[in-house]
Amino acid sequence: MVVRVKRCARSRHPARRYALGIIAPLSLLCVTPLPAQPLPVDNDAVVARELSMSGRALPLKQIIDHARGLRPGRLIDAEVYRDRDDGRFIYEIYILDGAGDIWELEYDAKTGALIEHEQEDH
Repeated sequence: MVVRVKRCARSRHPARRYALGIIAPLSLLCVTPLPAQPLPVDNDAVVARELSMSGRALPLKQIIDHARGLRPGRLIDAEVYRDRDDGRFIYEIYILDGAGDIWELEYDAKTGALIEHEQEDH
């Protein structure tokens, strides 16, 4: 049995070969999705992770789980900041409950102790 391999015909015009060699790769750039802007970085999440990994704070997930145990609902925000008075880190957790009320829970980031638990004003 003889197998014949058919070769693709090459263009006899060097300008056409050159154009195809340039246009084909450039056309791939047109369909490659590129992000319009860099994704924003949540600075609080970065700080919370670094604090947790260094042992200076409990993991944020642990604090959120505790807050949801006290106030069932949807987590709408979690922040971390350093207290100006004593320098300790504080987690602020905001939860939207089933009645539509927003609750703020503040925790000592190192110990996990609940500092404040109050309903936000509308």
